Amino acid sequence: MSSIGVFDGIQKNPKISDQNFLAYEGPLPVEILPERMLNGYNQSKWVSEQLVWRASMKGLRVTIYRIAQLGAHSVVHMVDRRDALAGFLISCIALEQVPETELSLPFVGGDEASRAIVLLSLKSRAKEDCCQVYHVTGTEVGLSDFISQTQAR
Repeated sequence: MSSIGVFDGIQKNPKISDQNFLAYEGPLPVEILPERMLNGYNQSKWVSEQLVWRASMKGLRVTIYRIAQLGAHSVVHMVDRRDALAGFLISCIALEQVPETELSLPFVGGDEASRAIVLLSLKSRAKEDCCQVYHVTGTEVGLSDFISQTQAR
């Protein structure tokens, strides 16, 4: 399991920032180096993927699932309250205040991500390809829109 956060370094690289990075399904280019990333979590995912790709070059069949920000369950709307982003969003809702920002995140419901990963893993097992990469993402939603939609529920 990886994260679309491995593309964090793209934002700071003018050579590749205008490309559709979610269409990218190979080893990550050197232009996306961990030191350009915002946090250690994304850096660790980048390094892990490099190790997985090395193993695939030696003949191991691998599948990488790059997952977006996990959101609430799509039916019961439960979240992990220990998650930092969930705590921030819960605070925004409770305070009825949202910071002015252009921030948007590609949320995907935890249950939807789980279902997708199971289906994709069954599909991957049937293929003979040595390497598969899947992006498990949802709709990109602006922070203020996300809060408004959540309050409406």
